[in-house]
Amino acid sequence: DALPIFYKPDLSSEYPVVDGKLSIECYFSALDQCYSVYRKKINEQQKRDEISKPFTLSEFQHMIFHTPFCKLVQKSLARLMLNDFLSDSSANTESGIYQGLEAFRGMKLEDTYSNKELEKALLKASQGVFNEKTKPSLLLSTQNGNMYTPSVYGCLASVLAQYSAQQLAGSRIGAFSYGSGLASSMFSLRVSQDTAPDRKST
Repeated sequence: DALPIFYKPDLSSEYPVVDGKLSIECYFSALDQCYSVYRKKINEQQKRDEISKPFTLSEFQHMIFHTPFCKLVQKSLARLMLNDFLSDSSANTESGIYQGLEAFRGMKLEDTYSNKELEKALLKASQGVFNEKTKPSLLLSTQNGNMYTPSVYGCLASVLAQYSAQQLAGSRIGAFSYGSGLASSMFSLRVSQDTAPDRKST
């Protein structure tokens, strides 16, 4: 069912009314659910291919998001890392990307949406991954603000504008699309290995 997280009941006002806290929680909840379904599908596919390693964020060379504002995107990338962390009971918290997250092991996702200590630790732990996989996608959003419907594709355009075909060849780009009312999806794009320009025969 659609949720009234972004609506305009007062026609005398030029601006819509937003329940900011509820809106962000809905966005994170949708992200969690979409990532869970996506990982399940990929893991089933890898199992058929006799690949035993579970899918994690590390397998995306780039990760792009619906972008109401850039800080939410940084928190969303961190949230995907949290999903991976909570799914791996043996995750190393002494060093590596999960360093500093030991205190949050075993938490339920639904209990994490307003945990400021966790948010701070996640943003710190995920900074390098964010800079590598997601920050380049925010080029247009940083300059233009919220593009609403096309924002995830603006992020894709930002990635394509900053990397050559050779750099992107074979990469997997994850995408999270979201709309007011909680409509959401996660999918990925695989860039072709063939980077040669098309040449039409004359």
